[in-house]
Amino acid sequence: MERIHAYEEDTVETSRWESRHPALLGRLAGVAGAVFVVLALAPGSLGGPAYGSSTSTPQILAWVTQHNGSFPVTGFIGGLSASVFALFVLLLLAVARGRGLLSSIVVSAVGALMAIDWIGTGIYYALADEAGRQQATGGIVALFSLNASMTYVDGFVAGLAILALSLLQLGPHALPRPLIWLGAVVGVYEIVSGPIQLAISHSPAGATGPVGIVLLLVWILAVTAVMVIRPVREAKAQPTRLASEASMAS
Repeated sequence: MERIHAYEEDTVETSRWESRHPALLGRLAGVAGAVFVVLALAPGSLGGPAYGSSTSTPQILAWVTQHNGSFPVTGFIGGLSASVFALFVLLLLAVARGRGLLSSIVVSAVGALMAIDWIGTGIYYALADEAGRQQATGGIVALFSLNASMTYVDGFVAGLAILALSLLQLGPHALPRPLIWLGAVVGVYEIVSGPIQLAISHSPAGATGPVGIVLLLVWILAVTAVMVIRPVREAKAQPTRLASEASMAS
């Protein structure tokens, strides 16, 4: 019982700290968003065969041989980017003081996103290791195909996180309303684009992927700008809420 009571006290104290520092949390979210965009646009692309195209085994082997040294770095950047994106979303969740089912969806979705992308990092590491072995043609091709497939896996859970976060933002108005609706549109698109692409081409590869990436970056850039320049929208509503709580307590 003492442990439970101590945990509840720590939780309440953390919640109070977050409620007293919405501007700081907002700026930290802006920094995380900027770091994510830098990582996403950094020259980390290997420039290999386009995923989803019909690439022959000799082409795959030649590409892997040429870029073997870049695989570990590229894989780590992918996992790191997912972690920074998760931090960005969780900081926005703290600014919005999200609770309940939608908050749980956000946390679960970004957790799944990180797991997927760090598994992708491990696949890159394995591809680098396999490329250094002799007569490992079958393993290289299999890992290349698996790595290509992982590219299309994380969009759905990212969309769930963004949509749930946007719906939570409707209450406290921690973001301007146009940005909230933009986030909802991006979240819905990320959720439905995969099934739509599968229905069109019976393959996850297609034009919906690049469009989703562009929409995601536009949303993150817009939110980042707002959080860095004016992260105190939530703080304006704070005194009224605190006064209400004080009156109820008395």
